[in-house]
Order: sequence, then structure tokens, then C-alpha cells
Amino acid sequence: MKLDALHRGDCAKILKIECDEQLRHRLYSFGIVRGAQVKVVAFSIKKKTIEIALGRSKVALRIDEARKISVEKVEECQE
Repeated sequence: MKLDALHRGDCAKILKIECDEQLRHRLYSFGIVRGAQVKVVAFSIKKKTIEIALGRSKVALRIDEARKISVEKVEECQE
């Protein structure tokens, strides 16, 4: 499943990131790495961006960037 397929309030563990090196480094700088747990906070009105929380940080990604991140949905979010 891809990150963009989740719904508001869903939690997931990142399994794989499939993108070019430039985007990979940008995502890594935000803590978006394999094994990290994320929570979907919000989508923009036209679903062009997704806001996710990683611990205390929040990051907004374009939907096309979120489609490059494979995740596994988890029942409970870790704080």
C-alpha cells in the first residue's frame, strides 16, 4: 500500500521508498526512512498534499511524493 492511500488518522510503518536520490535525501532529512512510523494528519482540499506526523514533527508532502512511499498500516500509533 502507498502512503497516499491512507486516510486521515491512519498510522503506518514505512516499508520502502522508491524515488531518485535528491528526493530520498530530502525525505531522509525529515526522518522519513524505512521503519519509521507516520500518522496521517490531513489532506489539502483537492488532495494535492498530505500532512503526516513523525513523532513531534509534521511534514507536508505532494501526493506524487507520497505515492513513492510503500507503507504497512498499523493499528496503534506510537508517540
